[in-house]
Amino acid sequence: MAARQRQTYGEEVANVLTHGAGMLFGMTAIIILMMAAIRSGNPWAIGSFVVYAVCMTLSYVTSTFYHASTHARQKRLLRRFDHGAIYLHIAGTYTPFTLLALRQEGYWGWSLFAVIWIAAVAGVWLSFRKMRKKDHLKTVCYLAMGWVVIIAFKPLLHVFRETGSMDVLYWLIGGGLFYTVGCLFFFLDKYKYMHPVWHFFVLGGSICHFISIYLLV
Repeated sequence: MAARQRQTYGEEVANVLTHGAGMLFGMTAIIILMMAAIRSGNPWAIGSFVVYAVCMTLSYVTSTFYHASTHARQKRLLRRFDHGAIYLHIAGTYTPFTLLALRQEGYWGWSLFAVIWIAAVAGVWLSFRKMRKKDHLKTVCYLAMGWVVIIAFKPLLHVFRETGSMDVLYWLIGGGLFYTVGCLFFFLDKYKYMHPVWHFFVLGGSICHFISIYLLV
């Protein structure tokens, strides 16, 4: 995604390289997570891992193609897909935690799953509306979706303590912090090369969340 309508050629090259790396990372994550899920024999793990990995990879694919495009009309369309895919990335990341960690904690798992996916679908729809000049507002929405997990912190903490897997929670929080700090650079997008820096933080957040999800099984 981009707050400025135009970035320099050098910036776009950096954007493509950073999220191109994310695209390759996502494809690799699909293989690694599927192998782990199949070994576990847990159908919930298989399903939720597929949703997560596909949504994450889709986000990086759309971002890479958007930043690589030089055709104005095509770029405008890809920009909408790029913004919409971020909502799916967030919801996809929630999926393993809601269906694996929180599903046994009463209503928490399915309730949070429903809320986050309804928000994601609404976000995708809004991405194709005429809101192109409100990127900062969209970023606030992404952050809000990402940190909604706080309302389920107590049951999550209970699950991870009971299973002796607090490292899952640490990596989860670490990923959230990467995304949050990275948004500061997104808001500084009027300065050159701040957007690629934002991309680095996004990639860091994705890596942290991948590790957290991998450790769920």
